[in-house]
Amino acid sequence: MKRTLCIVALFTLIGLNLHAQRTATWKGGTPGRSNVWNCPTNWKEGRVPDEFTHVIIPDVSTSTFSYPSIKNATIVVASLYCMPGAKLRLRANARLVELDNPGCKPTKSRAKWAESNGKSDTAVSMLHHTSGH
Repeated sequence: MKRTLCIVALFTLIGLNLHAQRTATWKGGTPGRSNVWNCPTNWKEGRVPDEFTHVIIPDVSTSTFSYPSIKNATIVVASLYCMPGAKLRLRANARLVELDNPGCKPTKSRAKWAESNGKSDTAVSMLHHTSGH
């Protein structure tokens, strides 16, 4: 009986780890690629976020001075939180999709900087939030 419980517990833990969402925090500043979203060394965890990742963009105005920029790509993340003072740039043909935010739908960017102005998800909302949601 104990052995069966241990095996069940082990498989449960493995399953939880496989489906666990993770967090990625932007730091930027990689020489020659300081603003590139898809550069692993621009992320605190050393990996580019994916659809299972909750992304945090902090205010880096006193550290690397390098905010993320997405160019010619569709980026899919679980969620995005832009901290007060943070910026995110979506260049031409760039899209950002948040899977955990059903009120937002992706659209093409207008190649501008978005600032959070102290509110969660303002950068995302300004770039692709649909009217009426």
